[in-house]
Amino acid sequence: MVKAVDSLRKTLELLKHILADEGLNRDTRDRVDECVRACLTGIEALERERKELKLSSPNKFKSTMHRVAYPFKKDTLDKVKKTVGELLGHLSLTVQLLGMREGSRHHSESLAAVGAVRQEIQSISGQSDTIRDSVEAVRKQHQAVSDATGAIHAETQGITDRLGQLQIDGRQPANDIRQLLTEAEAEKLRAILTWIKAPDVTSDHNVARRACYPGTGQWFLELAEYFLWKYGSTSCLWVNGKVGCCKTVLSSTIIEDLRAYCGHRWDRTLAYFYFTFSDQRKQSREELLRALVMQLSQGRPAVKSLRDTFAREYGRGLTEGQLEIALTEILEMLCGS
Repeated sequence: MVKAVDSLRKTLELLKHILADEGLNRDTRDRVDECVRACLTGIEALERERKELKLSSPNKFKSTMHRVAYPFKKDTLDKVKKTVGELLGHLSLTVQLLGMREGSRHHSESLAAVGAVRQEIQSISGQSDTIRDSVEAVRKQHQAVSDATGAIHAETQGITDRLGQLQIDGRQPANDIRQLLTEAEAEKLRAILTWIKAPDVTSDHNVARRACYPGTGQWFLELAEYFLWKYGSTSCLWVNGKVGCCKTVLSSTIIEDLRAYCGHRWDRTLAYFYFTFSDQRKQSREELLRALVMQLSQGRPAVKSLRDTFAREYGRGLTEGQLEIALTEILEMLCGS
């Protein structure tokens, strides 16, 4: 019974803290206060009875004495038991009131949360409509841009075609170095180029290009010195390096850049040569001259020195001196035009 009373006291202390919650409404607070006051009154009566009965935490001796004295104190203990029962009833009511109040608060909070979620859903729905409208507007703009791009592309193609025609027309004058060859001239040129017996320069170039990765040598193409040489401000560009430092690969990058540049210019011509230790025919000045003469003669009527030498010494072939004369004549024709 002592333990039961102590438990009631601790529970009441807890209720005291709960009552400090400002969220309780006034009716609930008044009813709980009434129950607590009734419990306090009952506890005071129990304290008086405990002192009268001299009850305390039992030990072996006192327990024996209590059992002996029990018949004489039975009525008093029954009264105490009744009081404790009443206190428990009050306490049960208090707990029920607080439980109802807590449930009501949770319910209110749930309703408020549901309302907030509903508003959020409505807001998201409105945003979704706005996003859908924006996407549709972007789609229409994209379609308009695509249509405009198609029109620009068609217009650009027309301009390109007209420029091509103008370029062809500009190549027609008799003094133009790229005048169209007649069938007889073309046949004569093929015979002369075969007679020159120039070494194949494309094989070394193709090997060098296979050793390149995308962007290899791009840094060199961006140098100011290369820019000035490419566009004619300087006449010579000397690139040197030790054996094995990839000069051949770098040269192939330069040749590809110049090939693209000359392909768009009717007044520009490209010729190149690779000296290599792996091919004896590509180690002399004479073979260099043969390769340059052949490349620079492509697509043009053969120069006079080549025609005369071919007619006069077809069976013997060209000497280094004759090749030099022919190359000089080709370069003069190119520079003079």
